[in-house]
Amino acid sequence: MKKILIPCDMSELTNFAYDIALKIAEKTDAQIEMLGVVPAPINAVFDKEGNIKTDVGADLSGLEKQLEETKEKLANWAEGKKRIGGTHARIGHIDDTILRFIEDNDVDMLTMGTSG
Repeated sequence: MKKILIPCDMSELTNFAYDIALKIAEKTDAQIEMLGVVPAPINAVFDKEGNIKTDVGADLSGLEKQLEETKEKLANWAEGKKRIGGTHARIGHIDDTILRFIEDNDVDMLTMGTSG
């Protein structure tokens, strides 16, 4: 096993998911990847790579701001934690974004703990 993904919202349950992932990662020499997803509107349009299209006439500045805040929160949360290979933030539909990340990054295991 090489990669464990934790989709997270930085709630208390994220810490629980991390603790479990860390125990597994230490036994298997795996890295932990953190993924924060900013929920996209239901009618959002995405390109084939899963990126939200910004040329559809909608004002997405609020989503872009949330994305930057999520990136910063994830980086701060992960600071000093063991086995964190990377922190990632995306705008998207939560389930599709997680599944796309798993496929694109050869994730071997998923550990979740979110409040939503």
